[in-house]
Amino acid sequence: MIEKIKKTNFLIFSFILLTFLFSFAYNAQREAKRNEILLSEPLSSMTSCRYRIPRLIHQTVKSKLNISKDTQMAIQSWQLKNPQYRHLLYDDQDLEQFVINSYPHLLPLFREKLKTQVERTDLWRYLVLHEYGGIYTDSDTICVQPIDEWPIDNHTELVIGIEANMPNHTEVERFKLVYSIQFMQWTIVAKPKHPLLFNVFSRIDEYVNNEQNDYDSSKMGVLKRTGPGMFTQVINDYLNKTLNLTSKDVVNGGTYDHKRLKIVNINGFGAGQPHSHSASLLSLQNRTDIYAYHLFHGGWKKSYKIKN
Repeated sequence: MIEKIKKTNFLIFSFILLTFLFSFAYNAQREAKRNEILLSEPLSSMTSCRYRIPRLIHQTVKSKLNISKDTQMAIQSWQLKNPQYRHLLYDDQDLEQFVINSYPHLLPLFREKLKTQVERTDLWRYLVLHEYGGIYTDSDTICVQPIDEWPIDNHTELVIGIEANMPNHTEVERFKLVYSIQFMQWTIVAKPKHPLLFNVFSRIDEYVNNEQNDYDSSKMGVLKRTGPGMFTQVINDYLNKTLNLTSKDVVNGGTYDHKRLKIVNINGFGAGQPHSHSASLLSLQNRTDIYAYHLFHGGWKKSYKIKN
């Protein structure tokens, strides 16, 4: 059964990618090379903005010397759909060097206190967006709509998406979530130095220091420590203290728009999931509210049966 699901997912993935790639008349390899940015270049020269959001796309892989073909194709979808954006591809070595250069006070947290590369990558995504701004997206996501067609205007400082909106705790446990209303962190859009991102990595540091000898190494522990559990907790605090709102106030209907903050509905970055009334993949080409699609190749939810 698992092999059948994997085969079905691969066929769906291949179809979607081929549809995107054939929609462009220029050579993908040449365009990717043109957009490639060396990490040694000063990023201050790369932050030409569409409004307050810099035209930067941040993605990371384990090693730039060994990238699978499906990951390469997914990454290319971002380059091809957004030729006017600078695409920065990092790997595990780059992540540590970034922390050394930009957040040296967090190096003990990054190197020693966080025990897995998954957690270090979680931390890094918040840091790199806080430092430079732009778009962070996992390397197993596909760009469906060009970023300039996303709900970003001259007031926007942060765009986040809903991962789940569950009716009860049973469903939360079934899908291995932390909260019934949970925000995703596989795609985030932010201006540089956004206070919410500062709050996220500060809270992670505090959380890990408080754990001391009670470090929970389970997958749920990781989700709560650095992943969408922690991200959701900080967003809930931000909504409550800054806007006097709760997560329930922003999850229904289309994009929640509060000038500086945009929260896209579950279809924005989370279509194809088998819960929360997520749109099916078959509607991908016919909807305008699907901006990016997540393939879940990272391992956390490989057991998902993607909704066709």
